[in-house]
Amino acid sequence: LAPFPTWQTAMYKVPLALGDDWLNQFCDAKIKPCFGLGSDYRFVYLGRQGSGTLLHSDVFGSYSWSANVAGRKHWTFVNPCDVPDLKDVWGNMPSDLDHVDRQQYPNFDRVRLVECIQEAGEVIFVPSQWYHQVRNVVDTLSINHNWCNACNIDIMCNVLTDELHSVQKGLSDCEQQLQEDGGWTEAVETILFSSGNWNMTTFVHFVAFMLQAVQDASRTIAPHVQYFELGCLQRVVRALYSEPFVKQLVKECKVPEDPSVDLAEALDALARDLQDPVPVPNP
Repeated sequence: LAPFPTWQTAMYKVPLALGDDWLNQFCDAKIKPCFGLGSDYRFVYLGRQGSGTLLHSDVFGSYSWSANVAGRKHWTFVNPCDVPDLKDVWGNMPSDLDHVDRQQYPNFDRVRLVECIQEAGEVIFVPSQWYHQVRNVVDTLSINHNWCNACNIDIMCNVLTDELHSVQKGLSDCEQQLQEDGGWTEAVETILFSSGNWNMTTFVHFVAFMLQAVQDASRTIAPHVQYFELGCLQRVVRALYSEPFVKQLVKECKVPEDPSVDLAEALDALARDLQDPVPVPNP
């Protein structure tokens, strides 16, 4: 899709219900070089019969959708509620749901698998944190997007924060030395970025970008929608800026300062507007 800068009109149109895509809106903005973002999260998959993807959940808790242009796919989903039964005693999960060792995974038969066949012309929506496995029943061509919006940005924040804590724990033995050398945040961020091309710096800038985008959209979205989206962003801002690591990034001038005060004022102003009666136009 890269050679087509007007891809939405030149190649295909995203269904309206899937179009509120903050993730790719951020990637499309002219800030990619600032964060090392080499591309967006739109993909075209072409696979032979029998090929596919093993068990996984989508990158940092995003949604995804997949549209079959041609061919047929077999999907298997695992409800997040059943993930604990999918793990062995060490917390590992099987890579292939079609070949599971019942001795290693004794609770696997409790897992309620959701399966379906996707035909050409059909679109599958994958909710955040739903593990899934896909197999091409025949040669298949599909278009896939990872995406997010106000409804799952808190999940993305939680996933990235959990990843942050995991990396910090893994580096705990050398944290003191890295702090003394001034390389602690860089080491943590480099490891985070290697797993999904995002890290806390990227995510904080993403949140700041969307805060501005939602406030700038006051003429194009309804006030109650804007209020909802800013409210969702406010919860994420509070969670992010309570993290000591993010506070350190602020001190190092790597991310913007906490926007909570300005955000609260914007929400208060919107709340007052929403309480006012809707003006009746003159006949």
